[in-house]
Amino acid sequence: MRLISACLISLFFTFVIIAFPISISAHTIYDFPEVTDGQINEALQKIVPLRFLPSQPLYFLITVKELFSRFFQPSAVEKSRFDLIASGKRLKESYLLLGQNNTKLASNNLIRYGNRINIMLIQLEKANSQNQDIAKLVGEIGESLQNHETLFIAINSKLQTTEDGYQFDENYANALINFKEAIQTINKFQPGIKNRFELIHESEASQPVTIEKLTPDQLPEAIESTQKAKPKRIIY
Repeated sequence: MRLISACLISLFFTFVIIAFPISISAHTIYDFPEVTDGQINEALQKIVPLRFLPSQPLYFLITVKELFSRFFQPSAVEKSRFDLIASGKRLKESYLLLGQNNTKLASNNLIRYGNRINIMLIQLEKANSQNQDIAKLVGEIGESLQNHETLFIAINSKLQTTEDGYQFDENYANALINFKEAIQTINKFQPGIKNRFELIHESEASQPVTIEKLTPDQLPEAIESTQKAKPKRIIY
C-alpha cells in the first residue's frame, strides 16, 4: 500500500511539472557605470545614420552596398576605417532593435559586430606591417570606441526589461570581449589610450538566476519501500 501511495505521489509531481513547466531566467547584468539619455543620444548621433534596420525588408540593400564599397577601398588603412564605421552601425542597430523588443535580430547583430571588429583589427595590423601611417586612424578608432562603450552600457541597462533568449547573453559577452580586444590593440600603438575606457576595469555585479525546465530524466526517482528504508507515515 505504501509503495502504491509513493508511486501515485511521484506521478502527481511528474504531471505538475509537465503541465506547468517552470522556466524563469534572467540576463547577466554587469556592474557598469550609468550613462545619461543625453550621452546615449550623442553616441547614436556620432555613429553613421541608418537608413534601414535589419528588421526591414530593404535592409539587404545595405548589406550589398557595404560589400561593394569595402571591396573598392584602396588600402588596409581605408579598409580598417570602413570596418570601424560598419561595426558602429551594427552596434547601433542592436541597440535600436532592442528598443523594438526584437531580441533575435539584436543578438545576431552582436555577432556581426564582433566579426567586423576583428576584421578591422586585422586590417589595422596589416597596415602597420606595411608601414602605412596609422596614427590618425588609431585616434579615430579610439574616439569611435568611446561611442561603442556608451552603447554597450545602454544595452546592458536595457537587459533588465528585455526578454531573454536567442543566446543574447552569450553574444553580448563575446561582443564585449571583441570590444575590449580592440581597445588593447590600439593601446599598443598609442599607449595610455585605454585609460579613457571604463569598461576595461568593470566587474560583473551579479550572476543570472536561472530555473531550468525539468525533463522526465531529471525527476526524482520514485520512492520504493524496502526493509532497510521504509517511508515515514504520511499524515493527512
